Formats: sequence, C-alpha cells, structure tokens
Amino acid sequence: MKRNISVFIASPSDLSKERTLFRDAIKKLNAGFGDGASVEFKALGWEDTLAATGRRS
Repeated sequence: MKRNISVFIASPSDLSKERTLFRDAIKKLNAGFGDGASVEFKALGWEDTLAATGRRS
C-alpha cells in the first residue's frame, strides 16, 4: 500500500505557468521515486481546498 503525502503550493494567480510546472514535477516524482518508495505525492493548491469558514478571496 502506498503512503499518500499532500504537497500544498500557495502562489498568486499570475504564476499559472509555474503552478502547472509544479504539478508536472509532482507527476514525475511519483513515476520515479514515488513508485520505488511506495509513496504517492498529491499536488494541492488553494483552488483544490475549501474554506472551512467564510468565503475564499
């Protein structure tokens, strides 16, 4: 069974290219290191999380 590790990135919206590169890097990490170490990294950004209270800005 693989261990799941969430990796959160917080960045301004004008860095969309970099955010895409971050997600691509996580996919490559999972395909290489992750498979060998029985670890799966999950890329999370603010758009993937829900605010517990109030509204998201």
